[in-house]
Amino acid sequence: MATNTAKKRLEDSNTDETKQIARLAARAADDKKATDVVIFDVHELTSLADFFVIASAPSDRQVQA
Repeated sequence: MATNTAKKRLEDSNTDETKQIARLAARAADDKKATDVVIFDVHELTSLADFFVIASAPSDRQVQA
């Protein structure tokens, strides 16, 4: 069984990796001309996800891109 310190390090490394993925997704949205791109860190609030990337676009066509 992992100690609390080892478990925390594992969680931190997982969060670092998922943070990089979230940033990549945000950059991809920005490249597609998304607006108001934000990354929410939710890893302490839910086990569903570590980060949510949310963006908007001015037209349906851009949303579909």
